[in-house]
Formats: sequence, structure tokens, C-alpha cells
Amino acid sequence: GTCTTAVLVHHALSALTSENEGDEDAHLDIQVVVVPCVGDAAYAQRQMMAFSAQIGASADDIPHILSPYPETFDRPEMEGNKNKYFPFGEPDEAILQVFNLLKEEYGLVL
Repeated sequence: GTCTTAVLVHHALSALTSENEGDEDAHLDIQVVVVPCVGDAAYAQRQMMAFSAQIGASADDIPHILSPYPETFDRPEMEGNKNKYFPFGEPDEAILQVFNLLKEEYGLVL
């Protein structure tokens, strides 16, 4: 799932960064982040911590978790969507609105 993949990629990138420490040309400026798509941020954190420990890494060494709607995300066009649960893979107009907002205002395409 999303969290499993994120933990594996996070640890692989950390290992590459450690191997190339001191080599400026090999510096990786990459941060793995997770947006919970099944459950909430607390569920994603529990899942990733458990898996990280299972693979022999520190349980606290997990990717950063992004909330679907940051607490400071206060936009009139998004009103009514805060704390709304979106079933995984189900299209929703609110998801398209956020996608367009990120693309148009920040040049970010996820």
C-alpha cells in the first residue's frame, strides 16, 4: 500500500544519501511524503511505524505525513470540504478543485 511503499522508498533514499555523504554531486534533495488515502494521518503513522520497526529500522524513522487539508487551508471555494472523507479511488469534484488550485496557483502537479 501507500504507506509501505513510502517507508521503503524513504529508507532506500536515506541509505543512498548516507553512502554518498560528502559528495556534493550525489546529494539527493528528496523528501518522501505521504497523503493518507485510507484512514487518517494517525492511522498512516501507526502503519508506517510498525512496518519500519518490522524491517529493522527505527520506528520513528518514517516519511512525513501531509494532511489532506492543512489546518491553515482557509479558502472560500473549499468550504465544506474540510475533514471530509473521500473513499479511495472515487472521483469527487472537491478533489479536482484542489488539484486545479495546486496546479494553477503553485505550479504543483501531483
